[in-house]
Amino acid sequence: MKIHARGLAVLGAAFLGLSTVQAGSALSGEEVKALFANKTFSGINEGSLREYRAYAAPDGTLTLHYDDGKKVTTKWRVDDQGRHCVVIQDNERCAQVFAAGGGVYRKIANGVLTHTLRNFADGNKL
Repeated sequence: MKIHARGLAVLGAAFLGLSTVQAGSALSGEEVKALFANKTFSGINEGSLREYRAYAAPDGTLTLHYDDGKKVTTKWRVDDQGRHCVVIQDNERCAQVFAAGGGVYRKIANGVLTHTLRNFADGNKL
């Protein structure tokens, strides 16, 4: 299943105009946990183009601070397929995480680029 999902994500990245080099390699579940747990990072929602800073606590709490001043606290986890999942408006949304190089990561769900993430730092810097 993971091979199939990775293939779909690479195809989706190619469809979006990203080369497989730009899309990078899909992170494993353990790599996703290590990337997010107890980290502050910045991101952009590629659908809405909203920018945010976030802190992912080790207990699964996710705090988001949007550039427009809105603050949201929700939950995050890594599912059994190694995808990063976030609860948004009572709906859990999961996506594979790809290393793009230079400290940049991309979340791709169902072949669609959903978020670009960068500036990961240890601890809560919000």
